[in-house]
Amino acid sequence: MSTEQQRICTAPMCLAHLSLIVGLSLLTGYADLHVYDRMLPLALVGGLSFLLGLSEPRRSVLWAVIMGLGLPAVHLASHLVDYSSTEGLGEVWAAFVAFGPAFLGAGLGAALNLTLSRLTRHGEPVDSVSDLR
Repeated sequence: MSTEQQRICTAPMCLAHLSLIVGLSLLTGYADLHVYDRMLPLALVGGLSFLLGLSEPRRSVLWAVIMGLGLPAVHLASHLVDYSSTEGLGEVWAAFVAFGPAFLGAGLGAALNLTLSRLTRHGEPVDSVSDLR
């Protein structure tokens, strides 16, 4: 295995990790097509973005963009293949509302990660807020 292949495989954001996140995003869009409730897919986008932001806060904006694009991408694909185009392209544009919960969830996850890392200082509990400085 060459050094370039080793670098790619040991990188924090491996291709398999990114593929899993894109798959979750598209699965959320698929759920949006088949569930008549509007809030469930948005809650899924927000919750998954929160977990992704909590796990890797440095890439929280990337996670929000990927998760936010899942719903519009699936709606556009279903419109193009004429799968369930009840409202035409209006449904595709309405799916962009998923960016709100995506950015909110990823930002809150990253903020919680930052707060927890400051409170624990590499695994050691902090006794008071004055110890954080």
